Amino acid sequence: MAYRILLADDESIFIEFMRRIIRWEDYGCSVIACCRDGQETMEEISSKKPDIAFIDISMPLISGIDICRSIKDQNMRTRMIIMTAHDEFDFAYQAIKIGIDDYLLKPFDKDELVTALRKSIAAVQREGKSEASGSNPIEEMTEGSTKFEIMSYEIDEYLKANYSRPELSQTLIGSELGFDSSYLRKAYKTATGITIMQKLEDIRLSSAKKLLSSGKYQHQEISRMVGFSDPLYFSRRFRQVCGMSPSEYENQRLRRQDG
Repeated sequence: MAYRILLADDESIFIEFMRRIIRWEDYGCSVIACCRDGQETMEEISSKKPDIAFIDISMPLISGIDICRSIKDQNMRTRMIIMTAHDEFDFAYQAIKIGIDDYLLKPFDKDELVTALRKSIAAVQREGKSEASGSNPIEEMTEGSTKFEIMSYEIDEYLKANYSRPELSQTLIGSELGFDSSYLRKAYKTATGITIMQKLEDIRLSSAKKLLSSGKYQHQEISRMVGFSDPLYFSRRFRQVCGMSPSEYENQRLRRQDG
């Protein structure tokens, strides 16, 4: 039997894009409903009980977040994939606490859609097997992976906006993002392979390189602008990571520009 798919987006052109971007039957799926607002989406989910629902986060009448929350509160078995534009990502971040299966950042392509679809199909299959065996395991690995990916994105956005603050620490970052710092550290390392503080230093030094290349600022100013409170420590870390001092880097870049 085909996996039943529901598509929910208030833009008809995007619904049509979703219907045509892949041959759903090639993945053992059938689109059983297309919805244009949150109220219709909830009614269709309640009556048709799709296996997987692609839900835009910004829906009229009932938001995508509230739809996901209602699905969880009612213990429905529909797997949820949210779709969101970049500037709505704060709302998508709320959804990880509800327990979505995956997210798609608009505009997405065929491969991204297929990856999310296959992940949700695998979750439906695992759930079916667990019911057949009389067990009910929690899908921690699938949901945990998705949460960590979203959290790492949110952390990166936070660091890009706040790297100039010298007081940043994992504890402070966790506090301002509303998560325990040890959990945040684990999530980021799992998703990216590096630590939050390594990423912070990378952003700071990359920004320092741009400022050095401009030739407009003193090194002490640059140190402060990118979040290093100690100019000597800034110079030392720059040399260790970049293989040359800030002065050498600046002179090298300026010579290239003059050439």
